[in-house]
Amino acid sequence: METFMQRALISLSALAIAALPALADTKDYAVGDFTKLDVSEAILVIYDNGPSSSVTVEQSNGDFSDINIETDGDTLLIDRISVGSGWRSNISTDFKNGELRAKVNGKKVPSYTVRISSPAISGIDVSRSARTTANSINADALDLKASSSADLIISGRANSVRIDASSSSDIEAERLVANRLSIDASSSADVEARAETDQQIRIAASSSADVELNLSGGADIELEASSSADLELDGTCDHIVITASSSADVEGRELICASAKVKASSSADVNLSVTDTVEASASSGGDINIFGNPAQRDVRESSGGDVSFR
Repeated sequence: METFMQRALISLSALAIAALPALADTKDYAVGDFTKLDVSEAILVIYDNGPSSSVTVEQSNGDFSDINIETDGDTLLIDRISVGSGWRSNISTDFKNGELRAKVNGKKVPSYTVRISSPAISGIDVSRSARTTANSINADALDLKASSSADLIISGRANSVRIDASSSSDIEAERLVANRLSIDASSSADVEARAETDQQIRIAASSSADVELNLSGGADIELEASSSADLELDGTCDHIVITASSSADVEGRELICASAKVKASSSADVNLSVTDTVEASASSGGDINIFGNPAQRDVRESSGGDVSFR
């Protein structure tokens, strides 16, 4: 005869089995060689370097009717067959438990996870609510682009990295080590990046974009921030040129540079640490705070601009 404890254990076991997620159905796609990815339309992609090119799609209900995978030259294209104007304007997404779920006009559409490998990658373009994770990249030149609420998470190392983020997209590249780096961020995009270099770094941020950058080495930095962009910098550099305007905010107190040329205007704010030489110009309500007590100082203030040494 079953005891109360035995019945309780059986019930708990049944509940645990019922709670387990169903195994997804998979489908392999034969593709040609590629070195670039173009992902869009609320699809989740996981990329890893591998000895050969392969593409496997996972779908919990075995519905592969809405995914399109093809190569165009050296680019692997991944999107949906049902894409239309209504799709793009009425889509909502939710990333939970490793699954990117999407609704169009409040109705669920098939969720896809695409696992990709190839011997090399030189470019990743993610758009329209897609999400891509790229692991352990080892590249010479790497172009990264995200737009229209897409997410890109990437790790590894590359000699030269170019980042372009716009329209509420998010690029998380703080675990990607770059030797040369260029960043363009606009329209409420978010970028996190890292560089280990003594070469030039260029950053342009505008229209409420956010950029966080960690630096090591003796790089020369050229930075332009405008239209309520926010930048946060830390690490070390040899020389930096900053032009900030239109309520932009550059927080560089944790970035220690040997020399700097800083210009702030139209209510922009700049904080920066400088050890040797600084040229600072503030106008039209611009505010510059210099930390580090540099010996050589060239200061210009006009129209309510302010330069302070702290």
